[in-house]
Amino acid sequence: MTLFLISFTYFSQLSHNLYQYQEETFSVTSWGIELEEDQWTIYSRLYRYQRMAGLKEFTFRYDSILINKNYYHLLAGDNNRVRGLLVGSKTKGFGWDLQVGKMQDIIPGPFPTYNRNLFYSELDLSISGHNFFLMGRWDKDSYLPLLGDQFVFKHGNLSLLNDIKISYRDRPGIALYEDLYYKRPNLFLRSFLRYFSSGFSDKENIVYSRGRVNWGMNSSYRFPSGLSIHSGAGFRGMLDEKLEYLFLGGLSFYMPGRISFDFTNNLMGGGYRDWGYRRYLRLNVPFKRHQFLVNYEKSSINRERESFGLEGQFYLSSRSRLDLSFERMSLYGWDISFGGMLSPFRNLKTNWRFQYREDRLYYNTSLSWIGWGNWIGRFGIAGNTETNSKQYRLEITKSGTLEKFGIGGVTGLVWQDENGDRIRQEGEPPVRDIEVILDEERRTKVDERGRYKFRLIPKGEHTIKLDIKGVPAFLGTERVEKSFTSGFFDVQVIDFPIYGLSSIQGRVYYDKNHNLKWDPDEGGVPNVRVTVKIKKFEKYTYTWQNGTYLISNLVPGVYTVTASILPPGYELSPKGLVLYIELTPGTKIKGLNFGVATPKKEVEIKRF
Repeated sequence: MTLFLISFTYFSQLSHNLYQYQEETFSVTSWGIELEEDQWTIYSRLYRYQRMAGLKEFTFRYDSILINKNYYHLLAGDNNRVRGLLVGSKTKGFGWDLQVGKMQDIIPGPFPTYNRNLFYSELDLSISGHNFFLMGRWDKDSYLPLLGDQFVFKHGNLSLLNDIKISYRDRPGIALYEDLYYKRPNLFLRSFLRYFSSGFSDKENIVYSRGRVNWGMNSSYRFPSGLSIHSGAGFRGMLDEKLEYLFLGGLSFYMPGRISFDFTNNLMGGGYRDWGYRRYLRLNVPFKRHQFLVNYEKSSINRERESFGLEGQFYLSSRSRLDLSFERMSLYGWDISFGGMLSPFRNLKTNWRFQYREDRLYYNTSLSWIGWGNWIGRFGIAGNTETNSKQYRLEITKSGTLEKFGIGGVTGLVWQDENGDRIRQEGEPPVRDIEVILDEERRTKVDERGRYKFRLIPKGEHTIKLDIKGVPAFLGTERVEKSFTSGFFDVQVIDFPIYGLSSIQGRVYYDKNHNLKWDPDEGGVPNVRVTVKIKKFEKYTYTWQNGTYLISNLVPGVYTVTASILPPGYELSPKGLVLYIELTPGTKIKGLNFGVATPKKEVEIKRF
């Protein structure tokens, strides 16, 4: 079998968040496979940004897999922020990889670029189940060595994963991960421990100034009837502070072709977090060839939120399908999605999807044609009304079996964005050990560097979201779910910046002297509603007996603050007062006061 693919992509977007500029990307991808006695792959990609006026990224890759399971590969260009050369080989029981190059640090600004100022080398060895690696990173004024070993011990149904890393930067540091689990057809038990000592430094040159620990255990048992029960508990936190605790329990039921459900209840608190809960219910109702899904979630963790959704897949015929989705979220409003597939002729197929969310429309359409000799041509257009961006794709493929497999991917960072610029700066810590969910099916955890990765993703539309139940109470994010389109070879980069939550506080007082400021002898007004609003998000509270109020857990942005439900006969002083504030990550703004007073009587002048 012989296959050759070439694709052309043009992407144009007008960015207007802080700086207004036109961004254009030109991408050419080529890839080939020949399956006879040997299998080889050649993969190359060229990116060209007009606004950068030059070459941005280039990768050349050669792989060879022989019948006797020997594997050789060569990669030159950009690979995981390292620009250089990677060579390696793998046989049965032994493998090695050597990468040498310069680490690329992102330089923030209106036109982000990369600075190759760090020499980087890494040697990976795979020997009898052990995966060793030795990394060296030469900084401008220091050298960082990092040594690690990972191996899995198995005995019957019992497995133990060991992962240990040792670093030295000014002082020694250690990172340890132990994962013990027992698995049978109807029983699953697991316990894990993650520990970072103070002084440990990872591959991203992020130093852990304080030690931390994370421990958890969970269990699940399935009855022959299809009903399952699951439970768990755990804690995490800094070693020199109070720990945070989590307890969970739930029920699920699954039988092929029948109604199935999954109910989970979490309880989290301790440390600096108030105790809160998260309840989640998912109901799947099959009907002939159709599928109906009902989702409900309610949570008081971080902030009160509630969502309810309905989804349906309707197979109208063997050549047509209709997808509908309605979701109502307390924080973001309605999310409506409409799409489907139609094949009016045997050689022609169309796919489309439209999504309306937060007053924005996202669309993705494609047209596929299968011609003579299994040649496939595809043309697609995607875009959204938020950034007025459009993406055009043209692909020509030989062989129709490749579409059953996926060799694309998606990766990104989850970190605490301390300055709110949505670009990870040096010193901004990653947010680890929380789950990222792809298409509601695949899950992965953010690693110690704050990075997640999904491999082998089929071409098409996908959704990815962050499971915010693992985010600490003092942190939050704007959007937990994003949509993207993946091609055969595309590696999408989707980041989730996490912000330190902010708060505002002030008082509502009786402005007796109409001087528009609070004086110590002026009393507070209780039970006044104070509301903060940004876009479609709104949050409110009521003043206490002394007239003071506090609203916390706010993400960065520009808010309006208003006061309403005043005592009878009173109005704001001045009338119709609206406050505008800009919150940066982790700020606490005080003194946002509202005065109320009786309306001034108009003086009538009479002439005699």
